[in-house]
Amino acid sequence: VNVVTPIVLAQKVVPLLERSRGSSLIFIGSSYSFVGGGETSLLYTASKTALLGLIKSLARSLAPRIRVNCIHRVRSCAIHYGAIHPR
Repeated sequence: VNVVTPIVLAQKVVPLLERSRGSSLIFIGSSYSFVGGGETSLLYTASKTALLGLIKSLARSLAPRIRVNCIHRVRSCAIHYGAIHPR
């Protein structure tokens, strides 16, 4: 769901979005993509990290015609100088 659905969605909507100006795709990510998950969330973490790679690839290939963003909530985590330090 976290990987296949966004791929299919992008394939279907990108041709439609290219017809209008100021279009964007917005995906829901997870802070686990940056800090990793625990033993019970290995598959979730892997799928959200794959989604982040997809988002980056889409952003590069669709720019500047379509803006691609990912939103996610970062829980108790500071991003500092390119490194992530859980609090």
